[in-house]
Amino acid sequence: MRLGSVAISKLGHGLLCMLILCISIVAYSQSADALYTNANALYKANNYQGAQAAYEKLIADGYKEADLYYNLGNCYYRQNDMAKAILNYERALRISPTDEDISHNLNIANAHIADKIVPVPQLGIIKAWQGFTHSHSAKGWLLWAVAMAWLALIGGAVYLFTAWKKTGAGIASSLVVLALAFASLAYTRGSAEANSGEAILTAESIYVKNAPDANSGNAFMLHAGVKLTLLDKVGSYYKVRLADGKTGWLSSNSFEQI
Repeated sequence: MRLGSVAISKLGHGLLCMLILCISIVAYSQSADALYTNANALYKANNYQGAQAAYEKLIADGYKEADLYYNLGNCYYRQNDMAKAILNYERALRISPTDEDISHNLNIANAHIADKIVPVPQLGIIKAWQGFTHSHSAKGWLLWAVAMAWLALIGGAVYLFTAWKKTGAGIASSLVVLALAFASLAYTRGSAEANSGEAILTAESIYVKNAPDANSGNAFMLHAGVKLTLLDKVGSYYKVRLADGKTGWLSSNSFEQI
């Protein structure tokens, strides 16, 4: 066989593989859409267990969207599993922190849990900063960074190609600083979303231990649905802190990370 024929054969094989891959992606996307539509139909038909299984299948397949976690939280809420409802509302809120429906349902679910934890008051400036940084997800801050970068390029064009050199340079410099600041916020939020360091207690009721040992003394009791901050790990035990400042140790099978 001539070399040209070999090259054409390889090119054809490569194109065929790409075509098969594209068809597979489209088919997989269609099957995911069908599963999502079916899950919504099951929920509307009050088949909350069936809808729950479908939403969890989509999430397991990599579709980690706010709507999926929100709908899954609703399924658990309807089945009176407040801990899992809160867990999934919290996961949804990390992806879409300004969604009022998610916040509303999370507040309702939290009102149903047994333990009412009163948070330690924060300084106003710290609370304001946290509110600002949490006003967008990592993706949202990244979009802002990209937008500022494009505007900075326009400012650079004004500097290079018009008589307004000083104005163009000032605009471009300011926008570059903003783009870097938003990129930094995107990185910080992305790290927080990937490693939240927070969890929801899923055990119905459990004693928090004084030490990372099943035989250690009991510090206090908690019930399902409480939000925890994970501080340290020793073996299968995690040191946790509550919003009111109390700390203790819990086994890793008693909670799920957000």
